[in-house]
Amino acid sequence: PIDDMSSNSDLLSGAQVAFCTVGHGSARKATKDDLMRVDATIPGNFAQACKNAGVTHYCLMTAVGADENAKWSCVTKTAAAGGWYNHVKGVAERLTIEVSMPYTYIAQPGALLGSPHTPKLMDFIPNFIIPMSMSSANVEDIAKGMVKTTVDAFQQNKEGVIKISGGIPISKGE
Repeated sequence: PIDDMSSNSDLLSGAQVAFCTVGHGSARKATKDDLMRVDATIPGNFAQACKNAGVTHYCLMTAVGADENAKWSCVTKTAAAGGWYNHVKGVAERLTIEVSMPYTYIAQPGALLGSPHTPKLMDFIPNFIIPMSMSSANVEDIAKGMVKTTVDAFQQNKEGVIKISGGIPISKGE
């Protein structure tokens, strides 16, 4: 099972680059505990399994506003961009960074346009009215940018922790 990455670590054997985009999907329907398990604990365990298997370049997708210090709100509850959601995404980032992979890229997109979990209303909010670091982009473009950035870093033997916020900057793969 995905909850026990140690039993699946042989699946990662020989990999040097890995990506984690796991998430609840419909966060507003999750319990606090389930959101923490799916969006933070599992990604943290996956990062550790990757390192144990020899992965050197790792990419984690969290979200704009990820902040472990964010608090629970009875208004937003577990909804995306709400306090608990941002807290959980911040925990995922911390757990991943603590693994000390040679290269970690944390992609923090705004809304994932084209995802079945993103409200259609988001398609009508133009990016030019919000800061670039909070921008939205099509989920396929975000994925392509994450792959380009991480693979380029691998090919150039880059090290360190890199965070890029906003769908448009991520999509550019710079």
